Amino acid sequence: MGSREFSSVAAVPCPALIHRDGIAEWGNQAFAERFGILPTPLKNLKLRELLWSLGVGDPLAGMIAGGATFEECQVPASGSKVSALYLRQMAFADRDATGRHLLWIAETTDSMAKVPIIS
Repeated sequence: MGSREFSSVAAVPCPALIHRDGIAEWGNQAFAERFGILPTPLKNLKLRELLWSLGVGDPLAGMIAGGATFEECQVPASGSKVSALYLRQMAFADRDATGRHLLWIAETTDSMAKVPIIS
């Protein structure tokens, strides 16, 4: 990866994942701190299962894992310790990857306000 956009994602203090085909490939440091997973290739982390564990139900979890893009979505986190999740997903365009998506996961509107819209 190594692009300018990748560096921007790494620097934001909001958990972020880059995924393709529903499998997480990378998480930023904020993701590692929040979820306890190091920001290295996450070959076995299925996005749909992560979203389920956060209280996001189907069909929304399936749509996100499948690559649906949106600027902001507030999801009541049923059965979770947080009252709501704020999600943003966009296509992640870097030199070598088609089909990659960037998912931001915030627990407050303030955290989501710090997330850049990368185009």
